[in-house]
Amino acid sequence: MKRLFSLSLPTCLPHLNEIQVELCKVLEGIVSDAGEVAGPLQFAELRILTLNWLPSLIDFYSEDETSSKVQQKKTQVGVLFSHKLLPFNVLENLEELKVSYCGSLEVIFDLEGTRKEETHDVVKSSHLRKLTLRELPSLKHVWNKDPKNILGFQFLSTVEAWDCDSLKYLFPASVAKALPQLHFLSITSCRELETIVGREEEGADVPINFVFARVTELHRQQLPKLMSFYPGTYSTEWPLLQNLYRKFVGRSWNISGSGLLGFEEFHCQNGLEVSIQLSLANQKVPNLFISSF
Repeated sequence: MKRLFSLSLPTCLPHLNEIQVELCKVLEGIVSDAGEVAGPLQFAELRILTLNWLPSLIDFYSEDETSSKVQQKKTQVGVLFSHKLLPFNVLENLEELKVSYCGSLEVIFDLEGTRKEETHDVVKSSHLRKLTLRELPSLKHVWNKDPKNILGFQFLSTVEAWDCDSLKYLFPASVAKALPQLHFLSITSCRELETIVGREEEGADVPINFVFARVTELHRQQLPKLMSFYPGTYSTEWPLLQNLYRKFVGRSWNISGSGLLGFEEFHCQNGLEVSIQLSLANQKVPNLFISSF
């Protein structure tokens, strides 16, 4: 079985609130139109989507697989959600997304080619609250384009990324600047990760202040290439942070931080790596407990 649903089936399941698919080695996607003539795809009540041990998975939704466009697509990257094929309002009520052991996926949210004037029908605020990504060795982007003015993720409260060895950064700048509900962030064994937040596409030289007003727990483990929190000028605020867990972060054992809260920034001078230790003195983290192993 290469597809779980045909295009018409979800319309017969208007109250479907959870999809869990596991251990299907040949499954390539969840929904295919298979050339059907049907109404628009809707998962209005879907709250939880779990995709686990699907090594051939390349998308959530695909057009007729006999079409030339899809044949061309199969030679391209694995994209879970593409706005071109599946406007994100189809999953407007999705609250929990768990993707693990899907070795063909390279992008979770594809917004390439999307312009603000084309997205009037897109949900401005995703209801996604929990995002878990594990053992995705080919994953290069969670968002392959900054969703600024397209889609907000301000309800995210928990984000976990484990063993995503092709990721260079986790959040686009606009997402990181608008996470008022985030309380738990864990990044583990992402061996190519260089920064937590990617450089802002516009106004890259403008200082940015990242406020994580509700984060209480931050885990960073086995991130050997982590260089900084953000690759530009920035500051951070973590007023409720209580637990900071770090293990084998960056290329130094003796780690301290300020805006990085435990990160050590690295700068190259004349080909030599120089580590700059920063101070926590100006950070409002009254209950912070740091664990290092």
